[in-house]
Amino acid sequence: MCVLVLTSTIVIPTATYAEETEASLIRSMEARLPSLMELKLAGKVGETNLALVEARTELARNERKVLSAENRDRNMHYALIASRINVSVKAVQLKRAQQIRENSPKGIWIQSKSGEWIQK
Repeated sequence: MCVLVLTSTIVIPTATYAEETEASLIRSMEARLPSLMELKLAGKVGETNLALVEARTELARNERKVLSAENRDRNMHYALIASRINVSVKAVQLKRAQQIRENSPKGIWIQSKSGEWIQK
């Protein structure tokens, strides 16, 4: 005779899928930050008025990959935030762009609310 003993465990999720995704996006962007800042400080990349990064000069293939990955992650992050607080993605982008304009170091290319590029 074989006796099968089942033990029950209670699984309490520590984070929702959205929280895990957001944390993963943040880690990815943090890992990319040194490369991105190098491009920004060199004047090759600027911050748009929708809180995305845009090439200001011709970029090498690896530099374009950094921009593409950054914008992909930012767009996903903005969508998660917008969903969580029940606002449009554009509202999140506009608020984040304002924060970036205020907090970026001197020398970074920034796009004004009206679309004009200025070097901070």
